[in-house]
Amino acid sequence: MNRQNIKRQVILSISILVSGRTECTEKCIASLEHLRKAVPCELILTDTGCPTEMQDWLKQKADKVLQFAWCDDFSAARNVGLRAARGQWFMFMDDDEWFEDTTQIEAFFLSGEYRRYQSASYVVRNYANMEGTIWRDIHLTRMTLRRPDTRFFYPIHESLWPLLEPEKYLEDYAHHYGYASADPEVQMAKRKRNLGILLSAIGEDPHCMKHYLQAVAEYYAMDEWDAAARMADTGIANCDPSREENAVHIDGLYAASTRMRLRGKKSLEVVKTGKAYLEKPDLSDLAKASICSDLAVACGELGEYEACLKYLQEYLRWKTYFKEHRELWLRQETVILDSCFEHFQYRKAMGWGFAAALSVQDAQTAESLLS
Repeated sequence: MNRQNIKRQVILSISILVSGRTECTEKCIASLEHLRKAVPCELILTDTGCPTEMQDWLKQKADKVLQFAWCDDFSAARNVGLRAARGQWFMFMDDDEWFEDTTQIEAFFLSGEYRRYQSASYVVRNYANMEGTIWRDIHLTRMTLRRPDTRFFYPIHESLWPLLEPEKYLEDYAHHYGYASADPEVQMAKRKRNLGILLSAIGEDPHCMKHYLQAVAEYYAMDEWDAAARMADTGIANCDPSREENAVHIDGLYAASTRMRLRGKKSLEVVKTGKAYLEKPDLSDLAKASICSDLAVACGELGEYEACLKYLQEYLRWKTYFKEHRELWLRQETVILDSCFEHFQYRKAMGWGFAAALSVQDAQTAESLLS
């Protein structure tokens, strides 16, 4: 097959923002080597500020190296690579991520299965420490069938749009140490940078729920519970339900509003807001599960043991349901909601449930919780 035919038949365009972090960029590109050999690919690197001495190396590693003058807008940078892409499908990642394995992604394309889907996600493993012992896995939609109207939007925590179903959920995962640092000041500086961009974006578009939810997450990471709760409430008050992209994020804000109050030791407010949100007719099932877990803890803290057990049973019912309906869980997952069934949250709710069962002398329930 000649070079022109290969050029015509690019299946996957892989686009990466590179900012000069040499070591992790090398890991990132190296982790794609097997995928690029197995599947007809092109690699596009968008340079957002690499040093001059890195330029030749980038050109050796990629099919295209594009220049972008950084302006605090990740979508604008991503769209440069997207516009240059020729593949049937488009995939994006960061230079501080690298794959453990790309077997499932390769099989998705080599088997022809990709023809039955419009988008696909893989797992990003976000580490909380440099030792790599604490992490959170989340499926992120990082691949899409490329269309004339495909674009990135949101200046930070950018998303592809439109994302059409069906979506394939792949289990290959990329390591991401972007928010892990041995220096707390470095972590805080990054959070404040993100928050600054988000607050500016909210000022320009006060009806975009994703900006509010991501701002909640930044305050959460800085242990500023009251500010996080206020941000969630402000987002809820400003929601425009006619905007399709707001649907999943408003559910995250309802869950965040109760979770931030719980973290801030405001159990009475958790009960008041949580009960009110559970009455929302369009609330997602995952948001219901998250709120029920927070209500179980808050009711336990208030000594309302029967209510604690009631909400715990609802939470456990949803846990079982989503274990059997995993793709539905992944479709509803977003910031805050991604921790709904994490070990810490599960153990806290279960602990209060067990204490409540003992307090009301319900031996049968206590035994079932222990088992």
